[in-house]
Amino acid sequence: MSSETRTIEQPVHTLEHAQKLWQAALGELQLQMTRATYDTWLRGSRVISCDGNIFTIFVRHAYAVDWLQSRLLAVIRRTLRRHAGPDALPTRT
Repeated sequence: MSSETRTIEQPVHTLEHAQKLWQAALGELQLQMTRATYDTWLRGSRVISCDGNIFTIFVRHAYAVDWLQSRLLAVIRRTLRRHAGPDALPTRT
C-alpha cells in the first residue's frame, strides 16, 4: 500500500501538540461528514512530522490526497483553523 503526505502550515511547535490538534480536528470532521466519507478518506490519517509551523499528515494512499484536495480541502482547512489558528494554510508535498 502506498502512502502520501499532506503538509499544512500551523502555529505548532511540537509533534505531540500537532498530533493533538489533528485528533481534535478529526473528531470534528467525523461529525461533519458521512461515516463512509470519513472512513474512506480520513480514518487512519495522522501527523507524522512537525517542523515549526508546518506539520505533515499521513493518509493511506495517493488517491486520498487528490480526493481530499479537490473535494474536502475547504472543510478540512476551516476545521483545522478552529483548532490550530487562523493562519492554517494547506500546501502539498
